[in-house]
Amino acid sequence: MHIFATTTALLLFMAAGFIVQANVIKTINDDELVKLFHSHSNLVVLFSKQNCNDCDKLEAVLANLKQEVKDNLEAEIVKLSGSQMTRLYSPTKEPAVVFFRHGVPLLYDGPINEDALIGKFVQNKDPNVKELSDENFEHLTQASSGATTGDWFIMFYTSNCVDCQRLTAVWEAVSADLKARMNVARIQKDGKGIETAKRFRIEGVPAFIFDQIVDRSVYYLKNLPVLVDELYTNYRTLYYALLGSFIFVVLGFTAAIVLAGITRMKAASKSKKTKVKKAK
Repeated sequence: MHIFATTTALLLFMAAGFIVQANVIKTINDDELVKLFHSHSNLVVLFSKQNCNDCDKLEAVLANLKQEVKDNLEAEIVKLSGSQMTRLYSPTKEPAVVFFRHGVPLLYDGPINEDALIGKFVQNKDPNVKELSDENFEHLTQASSGATTGDWFIMFYTSNCVDCQRLTAVWEAVSADLKARMNVARIQKDGKGIETAKRFRIEGVPAFIFDQIVDRSVYYLKNLPVLVDELYTNYRTLYYALLGSFIFVVLGFTAAIVLAGITRMKAASKSKKTKVKKAK
């Protein structure tokens, strides 16, 4: 009887140890993470640090999701503590959870709970940000034709822009949050998007344009003096006709506002006199 009880206790102890081990997230270093990028298509990484309560909470939640992440995402969860790579993916540093899909990072920006985490990852198994180029820009966005392909939120970047690289995971998070409402994309200013960058007068990066209508409005306002000068030089008759129409419209609005003000003042004066008479 004593031997049976001892054996049972030992088995229970081993089972408990197995369960604990199953829920422990493996801690790796930066070099090991780089190797995992080459050997794993999908990877969930917790960037943590010591003496961090939120880090511990996130780790506990992710530990409970290990099997679900493996089953639904075919991904492994690992942890790095005090990693120098954190700044590449998270502006606020630790804690940060990043879901790598074929090397493309998605920074998790939701609440610390199991349903929210697994839900965001399952809904974004593939990268969301569209890669644009000079060849497909017009076809996809219909920027000049006015055809409707939805709103576009576009980031211009370069291959040597560190800030652009740091925004990759954030930009994927933005795309994940907005994908039901608009298209989020990026285009390389010093690569396949050189002509498009020139077209939109993009100088520094990262640079952003939002919606074709807003963008074209900003473009014309920024270049209004140049456009007016070109109109005056090459189409002087049209220039004077438009200028005359503009002055007429301005004077007409001004006159209307003045007349409305005078009419209101007269009405107020008449009303005041009527009240005075009634009081007498």
